[in-house]
Amino acid sequence: MHYVVNIGLKGVYVDWENGLKNIKLKCQQAVTHHRLKDYKDVGKHPEILGGLQNARALNGDLLMVGAKARSTTLAEIYSIIDFHKHTRGFTPDFIIYDSLDIAAPRDRKIDRRHQITELYFEAIAYNTEHKTFAFTGSQLNKEAASVDFITGEHFTEDYGKVMNAHAGFA
Repeated sequence: MHYVVNIGLKGVYVDWENGLKNIKLKCQQAVTHHRLKDYKDVGKHPEILGGLQNARALNGDLLMVGAKARSTTLAEIYSIIDFHKHTRGFTPDFIIYDSLDIAAPRDRKIDRRHQITELYFEAIAYNTEHKTFAFTGSQLNKEAASVDFITGEHFTEDYGKVMNAHAGFA
């Protein structure tokens, strides 16, 4: 949200599991630096609306896309982004996938580990073609909680996604 509000970047948030209503509220809280209970009486906190207007003044924009886990493909997500590009000139600077691992694979017949690798390849190809960058969360195993530095061995399900990702943060 910092990049959308304070710098004026355009981003896409793809949610496969949490529900956009909750994510939207959390984003508004991040923009305005207010707690949930402050939203119950916006009249006492006019700065809430000011924070949202500040993001728009800098041309910052966040497109939020709701998707169904293991049902919605990346191609469907990209068609939604392309629709906004053609109808309102929205071209994202970044994409946040929550979480890329649970997008529907193109080929359900291959092993799950290979499906995840294919999803990463597809996202990287989209990023390259559209000159954007992306973030996604990934699960770590329980040993990762007790180390100072995570390695590829701490990622769950598929070591291949570590090899496809450009960076890992904890």
